[in-house]
Amino acid sequence: MNFWHIQLHPNDRDFFNEALIRRILAEKAVIGLGYNDDGEIWDLAFKDGVKKGDIVVVRSGQKPIALTRVTSDCYLEENYDKSFDWFPFRRNVEVLQYYDKSMNFVIPQAMGAFSICKYDDRPTTITIKNWYKAYMNNQPAQEIIKLLKLKPQIILQGSPGTGKTYLAENVADELCKPQLISNPIQKLDEAIHTFNSQDSKIVESRQAKQTLLNSFFSNFPNEKLANLNLDNYAIGKGDKENFCWWLEIGLQDLGSYFPGSAKTYKLYWDKKSSTFSKHGFVQNIEDDEQAMNNIAQGLSKIINERDFTNAKNFGSGFLLKILSTYYPNEYLPIYSTPAMNKALKLLNIDMPNSDAFAKNKKLFEFYQTKKQEFASDIDEVEFTSLIWNIFQLGNNSAQIENNDIVLQGEKKLIQFHPAYSYEDFVRGIVAETNEQGNINYRVEDKVLAEFAKKAANNPDSNYVLIIDEINRANLPSVLGELIYALEYRGKPVETLYENDNSREIILPKNLFIIGTMNTTDRSVGHLDYAIRRRFAFKNIKADGSVINFNLAKQLFLSIESIFDDQQYLSSEFTKDEVMIGHSYFMVDETLTEDEKVSTLKLRLEYEIKPLLQEYVKDGILLNEAEGLIESLNV
Repeated sequence: MNFWHIQLHPNDRDFFNEALIRRILAEKAVIGLGYNDDGEIWDLAFKDGVKKGDIVVVRSGQKPIALTRVTSDCYLEENYDKSFDWFPFRRNVEVLQYYDKSMNFVIPQAMGAFSICKYDDRPTTITIKNWYKAYMNNQPAQEIIKLLKLKPQIILQGSPGTGKTYLAENVADELCKPQLISNPIQKLDEAIHTFNSQDSKIVESRQAKQTLLNSFFSNFPNEKLANLNLDNYAIGKGDKENFCWWLEIGLQDLGSYFPGSAKTYKLYWDKKSSTFSKHGFVQNIEDDEQAMNNIAQGLSKIINERDFTNAKNFGSGFLLKILSTYYPNEYLPIYSTPAMNKALKLLNIDMPNSDAFAKNKKLFEFYQTKKQEFASDIDEVEFTSLIWNIFQLGNNSAQIENNDIVLQGEKKLIQFHPAYSYEDFVRGIVAETNEQGNINYRVEDKVLAEFAKKAANNPDSNYVLIIDEINRANLPSVLGELIYALEYRGKPVETLYENDNSREIILPKNLFIIGTMNTTDRSVGHLDYAIRRRFAFKNIKADGSVINFNLAKQLFLSIESIFDDQQYLSSEFTKDEVMIGHSYFMVDETLTEDEKVSTLKLRLEYEIKPLLQEYVKDGILLNEAEGLIESLNV
């Protein structure tokens, strides 16, 4: 197998830019060359030197574009498009990997339109071979990613030292690496242009929203805000007709508002103490009625008189929810300042010293401009829904870079142990001491529920939960009813405990679970059929081919021979289940020869032999193997 590099642009590099070359590779899966001045192929080596299976890097100058593998002989294509796949002499290729900027390298000293990597010590050759090596090393991870797309929860099982956790983390890193969303404003334009207000779902949604508004306005006309009282304002008593309930829950279809805490409303009914709890600018007012009157007068002054002098008493998100409800022709239903900042940044609008109300109005101006530009009758809520999703405004991990959106997923690693419980993993009751020194109990989301919620809030990013030694806990007990959520992704499942007024938990499709399991551990029996049916299992075997140090490889082969011989291995096990893994034999390549030998001796004496002796005690290896184990040396 030879390595080559090629440029796929003719003289006009600006027109045949990276994006166009990627399109050629994606749509045509070919590389090629044009004619020279004599009417022949530009370089005969492309025709006669390249073989099927050779690796060709496509580049533009020093910038890598794609790593490809040749899959055909050279052929002449007579029907080609000079403005697209311009080269008549071509070969079919398989694109192994596209370059992305996180790889952070260039092709040094790369010259010419097409060249072979002839000398192993040249920087060009070293770089290209390193790219291919990294790609090949990543193939086990890619296989598992394909499996996860079919079954979003898998268990990597194998003997100690086979690199199960290392592989799981590699998979997680691949799944969670940054994803680029290019041209979000162009995507928004396309969405507005194709928006159809006559669609039956849109018509039905608008009717439902108007019904909600009519109900709200009949209860709370803006001219009567000054008359709000404790009964029709405060949330907490369980009724569904108070002002704060409408803002938080009743009007969700007009824009979701999540205050985070009832303290945002400055006054609410506290069930635990059976009193009104007051906060912020009314916290020191003893009389509840007086505190409520101050809130009502303050809201009326802001909403009806547009006097924002004391807006800080309430918080911008709370007020924007109210303003966008009463004045939908002036404010968009976006209440989060970070979300507005992100949208303005994408639009190249700089408002560092402006308040949230001014920023919201600026976005409303943008909405009106787009509405006029496309002669669209899209309304404020519909437009907000578009920019919220396309601009990833609710995704805290989404970053803005050069007017593009970069999405970043997240991984989390936990380890199960025999005492691990449902209350540790899903949702449980915790005790806390309040200001009066009394102990209160509350329900708290744990690792899985918390991580699932984060994934659900960022559906375009991947989230990976790695559970190391998953079989050490009693898995049916730890998962409980969540065993069904594993199978029915995206659907709510009732849990034992209620949190935030709901017992439901949803495991979204972008949450992947990777467990690791030691096949020599007797506790594998805890995985009953119901659990096994909901997980995919991938065997991870000891792989001596990855061991580079010769003495280490010889030691590996010596130990492998023990597991190959049925005289020493219990008939209850196969070699693949229990042969100790290659990680025990890996030594740092930067060490001197003597240091490598010393490291390997220590590993043999204090890690490998004790593990093999434990195998004998557990009946994995028979007593006849003891002498061989003791005689092992470097």
